[in-house]
Amino acid sequence: MNRETKSHISKETVIKVAIPEFSEKGYKDASLNRICRIGNISKGRLYHHFENKDELYLAVVEESYRKLTEHILDFKIKFHKNIEDVLMDLFYWWQSFWKMYPSYTGIFIDSRRNPPFWLREELVSMRRDTFIKPLKLTVRDIVLYYYPEDVKLQSILVGLFITLIDYTSTVGLSKIDIYDTSTSFFGSQAMLFKRLMMTMLYGAGDDRAKELY
Repeated sequence: MNRETKSHISKETVIKVAIPEFSEKGYKDASLNRICRIGNISKGRLYHHFENKDELYLAVVEESYRKLTEHILDFKIKFHKNIEDVLMDLFYWWQSFWKMYPSYTGIFIDSRRNPPFWLREELVSMRRDTFIKPLKLTVRDIVLYYYPEDVKLQSILVGLFITLIDYTSTVGLSKIDIYDTSTSFFGSQAMLFKRLMMTMLYGAGDDRAKELY
Protein backbone atom coordinates (compact mmCIF):
# COMPACT_ATOMS: atom_id res chain seq x y z
CA MET A 1 0.00 0.00 0.00
CA ASN A 2 1.59 3.27 -1.06
CA ARG A 3 1.85 6.43 1.04
CA GLU A 4 -0.93 8.23 -0.86
CA THR A 5 -3.44 5.41 -0.27
CA LYS A 6 -2.60 5.25 3.42
CA SER A 7 -3.07 8.99 3.70
CA HIS A 8 -6.45 8.79 1.97
CA ILE A 9 -7.70 6.05 4.30
CA SER A 10 -6.48 7.94 7.35
CA LYS A 11 -8.34 11.06 6.25
CA GLU A 12 -11.54 9.11 5.69
CA THR A 13 -11.12 7.54 9.12
CA VAL A 14 -10.87 10.96 10.77
CA ILE A 15 -14.07 12.07 8.99
CA LYS A 16 -15.85 8.86 10.00
CA VAL A 17 -14.97 9.37 13.67
CA ALA A 18 -15.86 13.07 13.51
CA ILE A 19 -19.36 12.51 12.07
CA PRO A 20 -21.09 11.40 15.32
CA GLU A 21 -19.20 14.03 17.31
CA PHE A 22 -20.40 16.93 15.16
CA SER A 23 -23.85 15.36 14.77
CA GLU A 24 -24.44 14.99 18.50
CA LYS A 25 -22.61 18.09 19.75
CA GLY A 26 -22.88 20.53 16.85
CA TYR A 27 -20.00 22.69 15.68
CA LYS A 28 -19.84 24.78 18.85
CA ASP A 29 -19.47 21.93 21.35
CA ALA A 30 -17.66 19.39 19.20
CA SER A 31 -14.18 18.61 20.50
CA LEU A 32 -11.14 17.71 18.41
CA ASN A 33 -9.57 16.21 21.55
CA ARG A 34 -12.55 13.90 21.97
CA ILE A 35 -12.43 12.92 18.28
CA CYS A 36 -8.76 12.01 18.65
CA ARG A 37 -9.39 10.05 21.86
CA ILE A 38 -12.39 8.10 20.54
CA GLY A 39 -10.74 7.33 17.21
CA ASN A 40 -7.29 6.70 18.68
CA ILE A 41 -5.98 9.37 16.31
CA SER A 42 -2.90 11.39 17.09
CA LYS A 43 -3.17 15.17 17.00
CA GLY A 44 -0.39 15.20 14.46
CA ARG A 45 -2.30 12.90 12.11
CA LEU A 46 -5.50 14.94 12.45
CA TYR A 47 -3.72 18.22 11.70
CA HIS A 48 -1.85 16.55 8.85
CA HIS A 49 -5.19 16.23 7.04
CA PHE A 50 -7.17 19.17 8.45
CA GLU A 51 -5.75 22.57 9.26
CA ASN A 52 -8.34 23.33 11.95
CA LYS A 53 -11.81 22.57 13.31
CA ASP A 54 -13.47 24.55 10.51
CA GLU A 55 -11.84 22.46 7.81
CA LEU A 56 -12.82 19.19 9.49
CA TYR A 57 -16.39 20.41 10.02
CA LEU A 58 -16.71 21.34 6.35
CA ALA A 59 -15.39 17.93 5.35
CA VAL A 60 -17.95 16.23 7.61
CA VAL A 61 -20.81 18.34 6.23
CA GLU A 62 -19.66 17.71 2.67
CA GLU A 63 -19.63 13.96 3.33
CA SER A 64 -23.19 14.04 4.69
CA TYR A 65 -24.37 16.13 1.73
CA ARG A 66 -22.62 13.76 -0.66
CA LYS A 67 -24.42 10.78 0.86
CA LEU A 68 -27.74 12.60 0.64
CA THR A 69 -27.05 13.52 -2.99
CA GLU A 70 -26.40 9.87 -3.89
CA HIS A 71 -29.62 8.87 -2.16
CA ILE A 72 -31.70 11.43 -4.08
CA LEU A 73 -30.17 10.34 -7.39
CA ASP A 74 -31.36 6.78 -6.70
CA PHE A 75 -35.02 7.87 -6.55
CA LYS A 76 -37.19 6.40 -9.31
CA ILE A 77 -40.22 8.40 -10.48
CA LYS A 78 -43.39 6.32 -11.04
CA PHE A 79 -45.25 8.38 -13.60
CA HIS A 80 -48.29 6.07 -13.66
CA LYS A 81 -49.31 7.60 -10.29
CA ASN A 82 -50.93 10.99 -9.77
CA ILE A 83 -48.73 13.96 -8.89
CA GLU A 84 -49.64 13.94 -5.17
CA ASP A 85 -48.56 10.32 -4.80
CA VAL A 86 -45.34 10.87 -6.75
CA LEU A 87 -44.40 13.86 -4.59
CA MET A 88 -45.24 11.85 -1.47
CA ASP A 89 -43.03 9.04 -2.78
CA LEU A 90 -40.18 11.54 -3.07
CA PHE A 91 -40.80 12.79 0.45
CA TYR A 92 -40.83 9.25 1.84
CA TRP A 93 -37.59 8.60 -0.04
CA TRP A 94 -36.13 11.74 1.56
CA GLN A 95 -37.25 10.48 5.00
CA SER A 96 -35.72 7.07 4.39
CA PHE A 97 -32.28 8.67 4.25
CA TRP A 98 -32.55 9.84 7.87
CA LYS A 99 -33.75 6.41 8.93
CA MET A 100 -30.78 4.73 7.23
CA TYR A 101 -28.20 7.32 8.35
CA PRO A 102 -29.39 8.84 11.66
CA SER A 103 -25.88 10.08 12.48
CA TYR A 104 -26.15 12.60 9.63
CA THR A 105 -29.31 14.18 11.05
CA GLY A 106 -27.57 16.45 13.56
CA ILE A 107 -25.06 17.56 10.94
CA PHE A 108 -27.84 18.51 8.53
CA ILE A 109 -29.67 20.48 11.24
CA ASP A 110 -26.57 22.20 12.60
CA SER A 111 -25.27 23.23 9.18
CA ARG A 112 -28.72 24.53 8.26
CA ARG A 113 -29.81 26.28 11.45
CA ASN A 114 -26.76 26.90 13.64
CA PRO A 115 -23.71 27.19 11.40
CA PRO A 116 -20.71 29.32 12.38
CA PHE A 117 -21.45 32.68 10.79
CA TRP A 118 -18.05 32.78 9.07
CA LEU A 119 -18.84 29.48 7.29
CA ARG A 120 -22.43 30.25 6.26
CA GLU A 121 -21.66 31.37 2.73
CA GLU A 122 -19.53 28.30 2.05
CA LEU A 123 -22.19 25.99 3.51
CA VAL A 124 -24.96 27.57 1.41
CA SER A 125 -22.83 27.10 -1.69
CA MET A 126 -22.13 23.50 -0.71
CA ARG A 127 -25.86 22.77 -0.30
CA ARG A 128 -26.63 24.33 -3.65
CA ASP A 129 -23.90 22.37 -5.43
CA THR A 130 -24.72 19.00 -3.84
CA PHE A 131 -28.15 17.66 -2.86
CA ILE A 132 -30.24 20.73 -3.77
CA LYS A 133 -29.29 20.38 -7.45
CA PRO A 134 -30.55 16.79 -8.00
CA LEU A 135 -33.56 17.47 -5.78
CA LYS A 136 -34.58 20.42 -7.94
CA LEU A 137 -34.04 18.42 -11.14
CA THR A 138 -36.15 15.55 -9.80
CA VAL A 139 -39.02 17.84 -8.78
CA ARG A 140 -38.76 19.67 -12.11
CA ASP A 141 -39.09 16.39 -14.02
CA ILE A 142 -42.18 15.49 -11.98
CA VAL A 143 -43.88 18.87 -12.41
CA LEU A 144 -42.94 19.06 -16.11
CA TYR A 145 -44.65 15.72 -16.74
CA TYR A 146 -47.94 16.71 -15.08
CA TYR A 147 -47.99 20.38 -16.15
CA PRO A 148 -46.12 20.36 -19.49
CA GLU A 149 -47.67 23.57 -20.86
CA ASP A 150 -47.56 25.82 -17.80
CA VAL A 151 -43.98 27.08 -17.49
CA LYS A 152 -44.83 29.61 -14.79
CA LEU A 153 -46.56 27.00 -12.64
CA GLN A 154 -43.61 24.65 -13.13
CA SER A 155 -41.22 27.25 -11.69
CA ILE A 156 -43.53 28.09 -8.79
CA LEU A 157 -44.14 24.47 -7.80
CA VAL A 158 -40.47 23.51 -7.94
CA GLY A 159 -39.51 26.42 -5.69
CA LEU A 160 -42.37 25.79 -3.28
CA PHE A 161 -41.69 22.07 -3.06
CA ILE A 162 -38.00 22.58 -2.24
CA THR A 163 -38.97 25.10 0.46
CA LEU A 164 -41.63 22.75 1.79
CA ILE A 165 -39.41 19.69 2.04
CA ASP A 166 -36.66 21.78 3.63
CA TYR A 167 -39.06 23.29 6.19
CA THR A 168 -40.79 20.08 7.25
CA SER A 169 -37.48 18.23 7.46
CA THR A 170 -35.31 20.83 9.20
CA VAL A 171 -37.95 21.95 11.70
CA GLY A 172 -39.25 18.44 12.27
CA LEU A 173 -35.90 16.70 12.61
CA SER A 174 -34.65 19.31 15.07
CA LYS A 175 -37.38 18.33 17.55
CA ILE A 176 -36.33 14.69 17.96
CA ASP A 177 -33.42 12.68 19.23
CA ILE A 178 -31.14 12.19 16.21
CA TYR A 179 -31.36 8.41 16.62
CA ASP A 180 -35.17 8.31 17.00
CA THR A 181 -36.43 6.65 13.83
CA SER A 182 -39.85 5.79 15.23
CA THR A 183 -42.63 5.42 12.69
CA SER A 184 -44.89 7.70 14.77
CA PHE A 185 -42.62 10.72 14.31
CA PHE A 186 -41.97 10.15 10.62
CA GLY A 187 -45.66 9.48 10.09
CA SER A 188 -46.68 12.80 11.66
CA GLN A 189 -43.99 14.59 9.66
CA ALA A 190 -45.33 13.03 6.45
CA MET A 191 -48.87 14.08 7.33
CA LEU A 192 -47.73 17.68 7.84
CA PHE A 193 -45.95 17.57 4.51
CA LYS A 194 -49.01 16.13 2.74
CA ARG A 195 -51.31 18.82 4.18
CA LEU A 196 -49.02 21.60 3.02
CA MET A 197 -48.42 19.95 -0.35
CA MET A 198 -52.14 19.49 -1.09
CA THR A 199 -52.78 23.12 -0.11
CA MET A 200 -49.92 24.17 -2.38
CA LEU A 201 -51.29 22.17 -5.33
CA TYR A 202 -54.99 22.82 -5.03
CA GLY A 203 -55.53 25.69 -2.57
CA ALA A 204 -56.83 25.65 1.00
CA GLY A 205 -60.47 25.68 -0.15
CA ASP A 206 -60.23 22.51 -2.23
CA ASP A 207 -61.88 19.42 -0.73
CA ARG A 208 -58.74 17.33 -1.32
CA ALA A 209 -56.79 19.70 0.92
CA LYS A 210 -59.58 20.38 3.47
CA GLU A 211 -60.14 16.71 4.26
CA LEU A 212 -56.58 16.48 5.66
CA TYR A 213 -57.20 19.14 8.33
